[in-house]
Amino acid sequence: MKKLRFSFMMVTAVAALLFSYGCVPNRVKKEAEANKLQYEGDFQKKVAKELGPDYTLYDVEGRIMDWEGHPYVFSPDGSVSLGSRYMADNVLTGKIEHNGKVYDAQYYWQDDSMDTNAFYPAIVEDYATNLGLDKDKIIFGDLWDSESRYFIIDGEIRTASELFETYSGFGWHMDILTEEDISGMDFSDFKPQCNENEVTYGFSICIYSSNDVKNLDDFKENYKNIRWSDPKISDSKPTLAYVPEEESDIFTRYNLKNAVRIGSWQEHTQFTVSQF
Repeated sequence: MKKLRFSFMMVTAVAALLFSYGCVPNRVKKEAEANKLQYEGDFQKKVAKELGPDYTLYDVEGRIMDWEGHPYVFSPDGSVSLGSRYMADNVLTGKIEHNGKVYDAQYYWQDDSMDTNAFYPAIVEDYATNLGLDKDKIIFGDLWDSESRYFIIDGEIRTASELFETYSGFGWHMDILTEEDISGMDFSDFKPQCNENEVTYGFSICIYSSNDVKNLDDFKENYKNIRWSDPKISDSKPTLAYVPEEESDIFTRYNLKNAVRIGSWQEHTQFTVSQF
């Protein structure tokens, strides 16, 4: 497995800085544009090879780094000088569209490798299979971290085990909407499927089941706003936040038959299971 890339740890911070192009020197802009022209074709080939021809790459740019200050440059003779605040990185960024969903990607042409979150659905399916669910009956699945960001991860990671073994230090959330009947499934004996990283920083899996889901687009837009009560405090059903109270019942709103939350409420705590 390749080492963790800078993009995963810093993608959110960098994203806020990359496009303040008003102050970027023209020479840096030209270098970034030249990188795009030279390597965009390789980026497209990488997407087609790793993801498939039905994934469309667009909005490709040469990444420009903003260090928010002038970094120190150390010369071989030991002298120190101030470098440029901006630089054209050896990376292309882009968006990937597939079946109406958009993912992020970064291409490193020096070693022909790619970081992307396009494999999140595959990781969700892998974990769902470990839980005993039928991946072919999953209608929607998503994976996100505790800060509601979508980190771009190494494109070689395709399984839940690889994800948790590689990226520790973050709390993760997984949401699964399935048409499978889970009413007879007992999740009370749940054990972490991968390793201790699932437990150390907090992890939750929310499973929603319906044989005839309603308002699917609405669910995809609002699933992160579904609120669950800590079973040690309350046994109330989960509800949707930020909507009128009379519209907050998720079982009515989406025609759900069952809902399950498996997870830890805080770091370093045992998993609890809420099942309705």
